[in-house]
Amino acid sequence: MKKYKIPKCSECKKELTEVYETVYEKYSFNKKTGSYEELGFGGSMVMECGNCNADMTYLFEEGVCNYQAKERIR
Repeated sequence: MKKYKIPKCSECKKELTEVYETVYEKYSFNKKTGSYEELGFGGSMVMECGNCNADMTYLFEEGVCNYQAKERIR
């Protein structure tokens, strides 16, 4: 069974066993339909440490679900 190294927060130094990911979407009002429409992927994402809420976006550039941990050396 493989074991993976859990990354640590650069601020509190605890393992990132939980990460908060917030996605901010952009919408534009369409005068013809009278409703808002999503502007494709025009939003942004912010990832935060589950312990201290420090910004971890630099570690998860492609989003948390696309992160691949390195295998732990035995």
